[in-house]
Amino acid sequence: MKKKVNKKINPRAMEIFRIFATHNFYFNGLTPFELRTTIEDLGPTYVKIGQIMSSRNDILPEEYCRELEKLRSDVVPIEIDEVKAIIEAETGCRIEDLYSEFREKPLGSASMGQAHFGILKDGRRVVTKVQRPGIEEKMLEDLKLLKSLAGYSQAGIDPDEPRDSSNVNLIEVLDELEKVTIEELDYGTEAANTKEFHELCIEEGAMISSPEIIEELSTKRILTMTYVPGDTLSDLNTVEKHGHSRQEAAEALFDHYIHQVFEVGLFHADPHQGNIMVDDEKIYWIDFGMLGRISSEKMNGLKKMILAMMQGNADDLVGAVLSLGVSNGKVDKAALIEDVREMMEEQAGAGQLSEVNFSALSDTLQNIMADHNLKLPREYTLLIRSLITMEGVIEELYPDIDMAQVLAKKLLSGSDVAKRLMEMIGILMPGGEFTKNLPMSVIKLLLTSGTQVANLPSSAVKLVNNVADGRLKIKLELTGYEGIMETVVSLAVNLVLALFACILFIGGCILTTADVQPAVSGMPVVSIAAFVVSIALGMFTVTRFRKQRTNK
Repeated sequence: MKKKVNKKINPRAMEIFRIFATHNFYFNGLTPFELRTTIEDLGPTYVKIGQIMSSRNDILPEEYCRELEKLRSDVVPIEIDEVKAIIEAETGCRIEDLYSEFREKPLGSASMGQAHFGILKDGRRVVTKVQRPGIEEKMLEDLKLLKSLAGYSQAGIDPDEPRDSSNVNLIEVLDELEKVTIEELDYGTEAANTKEFHELCIEEGAMISSPEIIEELSTKRILTMTYVPGDTLSDLNTVEKHGHSRQEAAEALFDHYIHQVFEVGLFHADPHQGNIMVDDEKIYWIDFGMLGRISSEKMNGLKKMILAMMQGNADDLVGAVLSLGVSNGKVDKAALIEDVREMMEEQAGAGQLSEVNFSALSDTLQNIMADHNLKLPREYTLLIRSLITMEGVIEELYPDIDMAQVLAKKLLSGSDVAKRLMEMIGILMPGGEFTKNLPMSVIKLLLTSGTQVANLPSSAVKLVNNVADGRLKIKLELTGYEGIMETVVSLAVNLVLALFACILFIGGCILTTADVQPAVSGMPVVSIAAFVVSIALGMFTVTRFRKQRTNK
């Protein structure tokens, strides 16, 4: 007789089914309001998913995204008695022994925690964030249930078969969400992130700042930091209210974000409006539950990718993609180059850098990579998602900002050679600002010239070393062509002389930017000598060439 097996139904699954039934989708339809209220009833895991989806208007209609944005703030608060009990349990001290003032009304209530203003006994104004009771167990249970359901949806799909870009691997998505959730549930991680960000990304006296951590009042379940006055960017009138122009705020924010990514390699990975605050003096980044990190080696690969996009160079872009991407199958490089070249040709008509849509290019590139069994590592997907969020914030704050020009300025100014060239021809002012909106052709020329010129000295040194070591050998065995050979040799000598004249001149230009003594009128003597020798060598080469032409 076959034994009957009783499978216990997961209580959380039953609760989820009950919530769906309560909202009567089959009668009212999935309206934006109904979707938001259902997500709120489902709990913090689904609120977090809804918050992520609120910025994906490429997936959901605009009215749904606007409604889901309310999930960032409209959350039922924790009872004050629970808040105080958690703080006292984590610190082992009574509230009145820690604070001279502790306001019971929360500054804000989110899906994972709640923030309260307080003044410490030493007079410091602080914000203490308290984690919701039981949230960790509930969220991890929800994720486990979702992964179980995703397993059924993925059944029958061969993991070794290449997937097209529209076929999302739900298990991978949920694994990523679980990883992020575990990080955000540990306030110790956020405290370390906040401290690291402030130390590496914030300059004393600058317009952009961030709070500092009060370590003695921070644990896994509570987080205390210096109070940031002002209001969040959730209300766009905040900027004018505190005496700033929208243009000034947008440019400062985006410039600082690019500084985080390209100069520090550490960036805010969730830069939505609710995580940016403004007061009368400064703009503050807050909430560092998610930080993105990119090593200097990977940053070089990312810069090569962006430069290739700007230059419209399909071969270089594919090279950068192959060096950065992770392969999950066979890659046909020739076919990949062809697809990338087609993508580049669609952007070839852009006359201004501002006309290039880098977000669209990134999305298209990721789709092409997926079609060719390639995907970007987590650091890059986190950066792209963060960049798209940042782009939305900036465009809403000040639609006329040219973010591509800001990015180009950072990349070009990072090269001393390109910066010097721009200053010499009047494109870049001493303060670091572009004098005008640069056409795409000029951007490409500067990028290419800067790279090639920067590589010339090392290439010349390598050439000289090869000659000196006898590693540069040219063997020609021709009979009956002595006259031609003499001409070739003569031309080769002239070419080498001209090359050294150019190298000396460029080297002299580079040395003018260095603080080398002795100097005359601010210009190093060695630089002047390089100019004199290069000009003399150039004139000698021209004279020699003319004599050879006359003798013929």
